[in-house]
Amino acid sequence: MRWKYQTTSVPTDILRVGGNIYFGSFQDNWYALKLRTGELLWKFSTSTSNEKCDFVKSPVADDSHLYLTGLDGIIYCLDAASGRVVWKQKLPSSPSTALALKDKMLFVGASNNLIYRLNAETGNTEAELPVEAMPVGRITLTADGLLLFLENRSDKSGYLVSLNPDLTKLRWQQKSSPDWASERPHAWEGLILAGNCRGEAVAFRASDGAPQWKLNLKGCIRSIGSSEKRVFVGVQEGTIYAYELSLKR
Repeated sequence: MRWKYQTTSVPTDILRVGGNIYFGSFQDNWYALKLRTGELLWKFSTSTSNEKCDFVKSPVADDSHLYLTGLDGIIYCLDAASGRVVWKQKLPSSPSTALALKDKMLFVGASNNLIYRLNAETGNTEAELPVEAMPVGRITLTADGLLLFLENRSDKSGYLVSLNPDLTKLRWQQKSSPDWASERPHAWEGLILAGNCRGEAVAFRASDGAPQWKLNLKGCIRSIGSSEKRVFVGVQEGTIYAYELSLKR
C-alpha cells in the first residue's frame, strides 16, 4: 500500500486529471487528492444533507475543470487546481442522469423528460430536446451522437434512444418491458448493447436501431463490457458471462 485516505464513503468514480484524483461522497463532499501521496488538495461541499442515502452521480473532468451534480440539484464547474466555483447552473428540473462531457459541451438528462446541452465554459444552456420518458443512468457518447436510457415508471417500461449531438432530433428508439437495467448503453463494433432484468442482452445496429441478436441469461443484467471479439455481461445475482461472437453479420 502506498497511501490511504479516510472518508465516510466513495460511491462515485475516481477521476484522474494530471497528478491529481477527484471523487465525491454520500454526504455531497467532493475531494481532490495528490495521486502520488494521497494528500488532500481541497474539499468542496454543497452543504446538502443526504438522510435517505440518495445516489450520488459521478463527476466528469477536462484538463482544468471538474464538473459535478450536487444533491441540491445544481450543476457545478470547479477549478480543478483550487476547488473554486467557476460557475453553477440550476436547470428547470433536477438532473436525472450523470453528466457527459465532449468537445466543451456537457450533456445531462433531467426529470422533466428533457435532455440538455450546456456550454462547459459558461454553464449556459445551448440546446434541449424532449424525450418519451425520464432519462436515467449514464449517457454514452459516440463519434457522431449520444445514447441513453429512458424510464417510464408508470408502466415499468424503458427506452434506448439515439440522439444527434446537436439535440435537434431523435434518431431512433427501442422499448423494453421491463425497463433497461444495465447502467448505460454499450457501443461495440457498430452495435449498441443493452440488458434488462429478464436476463435479455440485446444488440441493436448503431446506425438505425434495428435488432441484430439477443442473449437469454439468468439474472438481472447490470453491466456490459467488451474487449475485441468478446462481450462480457454482469448480472446482479453475481455471475459474469463472457461470449465470443462472430463479427460477420
